[in-house]
Amino acid sequence: MSKALVSPKTKQVISLVVLMVFAASMLPACGGGDPKPTTQATTTPPAQTTPMPTTTAPPATTPLPTTTSDTVTGLVTPDNLRVSGMGVSLELPPVALNEQASVTITPAKNLPLLGEIEVAGYDFKIETDEEIAGMMTLTIPYDRTRLEPGVSPYGQVGAAYYNQSTGQWESVLYEIDEASGSVIISTSHLSVFGAFVVGRQYTRAAYVEYTLPRAAIRAASAASVYDDVISEAIDRNMVPGPSALELGNSIVSEWLGISGAGLTALSNTIYATEFLDGIGNAMTNLGLLSAIAQAAVDYQAGDNTALYGNLIKNLTNFAISKFGTAMMQLGSVGVFCIDYSLNKFATEAISGRKDIYQEAYRLYYASEGGVRRTARDWYYVFMPMAKTARTPAELNTMVMAEIDRYAAQFWQDELTVAFYQDQAMKNGFTGGGGLNQSIKTELSNNFKFELLQGMLQSVFGQISRRMAAEQEEQVNAELKAIARELNKIVTIQVYDSGYDNTDPKPQKARYAGYIARIAPLADEVTDKERWQQVIDDQGKAQLPFRVLGHIMAGSPNKIEIVAVANPNEVVKTVQFKVAPPAVRIDVTDEEEKEVQPQLYTNTRTAKIYNGYFIVDISFSLTVNRPFALEREVIAGDALGLLMNIEKYNGDIVINVEAIVTNLRFSESLGYSSEYEPVFKEMYWSVAGGDVAGSTATVVITPDGRGIASFGYSVIIDIHHKPSDTYSWGGGSTLVSVTAVVMN
Repeated sequence: MSKALVSPKTKQVISLVVLMVFAASMLPACGGGDPKPTTQATTTPPAQTTPMPTTTAPPATTPLPTTTSDTVTGLVTPDNLRVSGMGVSLELPPVALNEQASVTITPAKNLPLLGEIEVAGYDFKIETDEEIAGMMTLTIPYDRTRLEPGVSPYGQVGAAYYNQSTGQWESVLYEIDEASGSVIISTSHLSVFGAFVVGRQYTRAAYVEYTLPRAAIRAASAASVYDDVISEAIDRNMVPGPSALELGNSIVSEWLGISGAGLTALSNTIYATEFLDGIGNAMTNLGLLSAIAQAAVDYQAGDNTALYGNLIKNLTNFAISKFGTAMMQLGSVGVFCIDYSLNKFATEAISGRKDIYQEAYRLYYASEGGVRRTARDWYYVFMPMAKTARTPAELNTMVMAEIDRYAAQFWQDELTVAFYQDQAMKNGFTGGGGLNQSIKTELSNNFKFELLQGMLQSVFGQISRRMAAEQEEQVNAELKAIARELNKIVTIQVYDSGYDNTDPKPQKARYAGYIARIAPLADEVTDKERWQQVIDDQGKAQLPFRVLGHIMAGSPNKIEIVAVANPNEVVKTVQFKVAPPAVRIDVTDEEEKEVQPQLYTNTRTAKIYNGYFIVDISFSLTVNRPFALEREVIAGDALGLLMNIEKYNGDIVINVEAIVTNLRFSESLGYSSEYEPVFKEMYWSVAGGDVAGSTATVVITPDGRGIASFGYSVIIDIHHKPSDTYSWGGGSTLVSVTAVVMN
């Protein structure tokens, strides 16, 4: 994977929410059997009955959307498969139903938001006890007034359906019809479906939930490209190769509006290697699966038979691989759309027999109970075969065997033949006798070719369309995997280790009140204030963004610290690498970072108060910053220290302790054993006053004079033990310290 940086100039405006749906909505039937729905509204007169809903009711905890009274109603029949009005429509495939059914299309209100987006939804219902076969086509208008002027609706317009059981919006297969301002949805089930428009705002909150229509995939997946991708995978034992990554990156770049090298150009100096590897693998899988899905589209038009031949030849080599099922389904689409295309049978001679046996044969298949099959019946005969066949060749054999068996079924019972011969005679046909195998074969072949050229073309088209939709659902799954990565929220956590490690804490961290901002942002970013936050008193700030928003903002990789009053002057810069879910940024200055407290100790035996007394002194001093001793002397009774402490923007904390023990008279005083010296007081003298005891803490704040003086003193009494009385003995300062913060 290339490691070059993505230039902000290569980025285009991206929407707040990009709807992730990967469409197979208007896949043509084999040989062009199913026409694309027109966009002209043709409202069927309303039915007189109110249809019962066929959608599953949600749990009691999920409220149903309320609806308005602007309902479109109508009947679908074998001769009228479309109900439309007010720009919205529902069209069934020829295989959908055997009986007529009532349709209602009702605008839905009070729908939940999809992320931040309002959805214009419609509740589609068919009143029927039959299971609907094949792929239905829904047309829903979108609000063209919300489109950004001069920008294509691709990337701005999306579609979804509302799952009432879960209370969530889910992706659908769809295309955009710019001429009519509609989305065209391909689906095998009905629910509340909707269309929406998202503004292409360039924002930190940009994220992906769904995907764009399949038109963008088709633009990126020319036949020469996907042929190479699939052939390369075949040569690599169904391991997708570099061309799959290239195609996947092309699709994602088209999807996100990224020109140039796309996501493969993301640099590992800005993004964590694990994240880049995950995106790369997902795009490679996407490339192969989308090539398979696009091949299925072309197969339905009878195109790319050379690739189909290569696929059939090699299919058994990788049937158990990760992509084996997808390849098998592609082969099945080829069976129905290439092996059984109209031109395969166009040259077959169909005689014009009009004798009694032909009429008897016709009557049998038209009226015999349990024999007559509609397009829907054939759909449910062949679909299980398409699912269970292990190879396209096996599927081909199973399909043709069933057609042959069905076409020859009339001849299996002589009584049945005689019965329908009698019925034909009642219709005015005469003759009979001379029935032989040649006549049976001719009539059966005629019927078989009529089926293959007629009714079964729509059946094959719907099966291949359904299987192609399943292919694209696999593509959609890969896109969702990429979307999950791009939709991850990364939080830049700014902190100040110098403040965190100081004890006791200063009043504020070094950069409290400053602004922490992510930089540099692309010029197109219009909400730059959302990429920054004021640092709090503890030195902390939180800067969340979505990965996609970060990419579209030019992949900025720096935190800049600026003063609120002077945002153009950067006082500190720290680089970072994007690694979900959080990146910690320490803004502590190098000289402020955690250092081990520096220690000074001194232990001595001293004569004090004009030499009258002797004591043992153990003194220690620790400072949270480095220091140097300018002077260390014994002057009179006291140990004198002059300290130069390294400059620091925070509080300088000095902890001191003096342990004075073994107080005794010097020999020169001549006191008898009835007397003893005792400590009356022991204290530290600091700026705030005297502190009794052996320990004290001195703090030099950055806004002060930068100097502190303090000392340790004792007061001594003389105790007469027989009378238990005390008299003045003397006093002395044992330690004297001056600490200066260097400039």
